[in-house]
Amino acid sequence: MFNKLLLTLIFFVVTVLQFDLSASALYYTASITKGDPKILKGQKLKVVFVYGGMMVGEMKEADYVAGKVRDYNGKKTGSGDKWLAEWKGNRSSLFEPEFIKEFNYQGEKIKTSVQTAADDAIYTLVITTTYSEPGFNAGPIARAARINATCEFKDVKGNTVVTMVLDNIASPTMMNDDFETSTRFTECYVRLAKEVAKAIKKAK
Repeated sequence: MFNKLLLTLIFFVVTVLQFDLSASALYYTASITKGDPKILKGQKLKVVFVYGGMMVGEMKEADYVAGKVRDYNGKKTGSGDKWLAEWKGNRSSLFEPEFIKEFNYQGEKIKTSVQTAADDAIYTLVITTTYSEPGFNAGPIARAARINATCEFKDVKGNTVVTMVLDNIASPTMMNDDFETSTRFTECYVRLAKEVAKAIKKAK
């Protein structure tokens, strides 16, 4: 009887921790701080991704990366350099193409799309990731990854015509197969694409 009660208590505590650490996936803010997104309907947009100056948790990215490389290389020679290559490479191989894929799917009805190579586009979408939180998944206890991003739509002269600020865009999974940091961040960029496209679709 005691063992059964103990197991029940442990399950309850783990469930509460799981919910608490992943609750951020349910809350985000998205605001249009400049311009009217309706001008973007029916447009083919060029998209540029920027990560310079990004914070990772409470650290500057440069400091976070340096610490990770040092720790991994200390455990196994070369593993830190491999980690760094993946940290940078995941942007072009996973985050960016998945953002583009999801945005274009969401934008079909309003005929709005994004491409990295669209030099004839009237507007360019510059996505600056200002904050990243990798989160973690340790089986019964997990924390969603999160990103903050500023999306600026610029005309051919470089003037910003629309600005969107999106904070706490989180990976939606809980107790799922998102054990890799790259998977959780990819989910963040997919969700970011949905929110940006939704803001354009809702504009009247």
